[in-house]
Parts: sequence; structure tokens; C-alpha cells
Amino acid sequence: MRAATILFATGLLATAIVNAIPVPHSRSHVARDNTPKLVFAITSWAIPSLTLLTTGRPIFHLHNKMVLTVTDAFQAAQNANSGFKLFFSFDMSVLPCNTPDGATTLRNFITTFSTHPNQFTMNGKVFASTFAGESCQFGQDTVADGWRSQFTQHPDLTGQNAVFFVPSFFVDPSTFPTFTGVMDGDYNFNSGWPVDLHTAQATQVVSAVGDNLDKLGAAGDAALSKFIGAFDTDTQHITDLALS
Repeated sequence: MRAATILFATGLLATAIVNAIPVPHSRSHVARDNTPKLVFAITSWAIPSLTLLTTGRPIFHLHNKMVLTVTDAFQAAQNANSGFKLFFSFDMSVLPCNTPDGATTLRNFITTFSTHPNQFTMNGKVFASTFAGESCQFGQDTVADGWRSQFTQHPDLTGQNAVFFVPSFFVDPSTFPTFTGVMDGDYNFNSGWPVDLHTAQATQVVSAVGDNLDKLGAAGDAALSKFIGAFDTDTQHITDLALS
């Protein structure tokens, strides 16, 4: 893998939510150093993929409509004149990725905005991420071949369009070495608040220790801390990235 050991976790938002819940004062806090850090926030644009695709309209209509919205976002960031940066995190649970055409759409977003002053870059490359994508083959034999040949190492994405790719693939971290030439890092989306920890499950977790979400006590806080704000998965992901 050509990757540096880089992990982007969603723990900050989840930790802020947890700390907003009244908890006993005995809750421990980890001392932080003063090293400057990047802080990421996620926003979503509604992608009318189902409407466009089921009516038989070509994929470029979807792309053109989305580009207008994204252009506005980049223009707003530039107008703010605050150094605010943006990067693409493609929702591959929605976007098509069974054929090479799916990757063409992704590359077009990269090449359209790669030189924009508010495009976030890492090591001189256009930073890009995903939500899911671990089953996308883009018409190739394997997932790794698909992402490698149709995205990260495609001729369109060289020079000023080269990407620093940090996807959120929901896979066993021990499989990271199979993505040689694909991953520059890993976005651990399940870090701060696992996607399968919904309200009903959280209610069951705290109820099992005689607590409730409406008035969370020490027992409930301890039970949830095994899932929210824990660093166990981060440690596993970092370890496997280092071995890749």
C-alpha cells in the first residue's frame, strides 16, 4: 500500500453529543496536547439518483445537476475568505458502481474542482473519501482492481488531479493490505458512534443496567462508553494501516 498511516475518525461529533448528556462528575477526561489538528464536519446533498435513474435519464444529468450545487458550495467557501476547505466524500451506498461509468462520475467531480483554492488537499493531492464502497468493482474483477484502475490510478487522476484517497470501507481492517494502490488512509466512520448503534439499541444497552436515556446515570454512561467515544476500533485500524 502506498499509504501513510492516516486515520480520520468521527469521534469528535459523537463525543460532543455524549458530553452534552448530564453525567456524574467523576467521569474521567483525557488531557489533550496543543498540537494543531484538522477538524472535519460532514454535510450531505440530496442526490436525486433514484428519480433520475429509474426514469432512464443518462447519468450525466445527475452529474450536471450535482455540479451546480457543489459549485455553489465552493463559491460560498471562497467568498467567506476564511481558509475554509471542502472535500468530496462519495456516498457509495447510493451512487452506482457496477460499471466503469460510475467511476467516471466520481473522477469528473475531482477534475472539475481539483484546482479550486478551497479544495482540501493532502501532500499536494486532492483529498477524497467515501461512505462505503467496499463492494464497488466498476466492472473489474475485484473491488481493489476497480478502485485502482478506475479511480486512484486512472490516467484522468494524475498531476494536479491526483487523489489522496481515504475511504470509509466497512471491512475487516486486517484486509487493508489487499487494497494496495488504492488507500492512502482510512476513514473510520464507526469510530465515535457506530452506525448500528441506533436509539432502540442504545435504549436496550442502558436498560440492561437499570438506566434510561432520558436521565442517564453512571451505569448507563459506563455501558454506552463501550460503544461511543471508545478508541478500540481506532487502535485496530491504525495498527492494520501500519502493517499495510
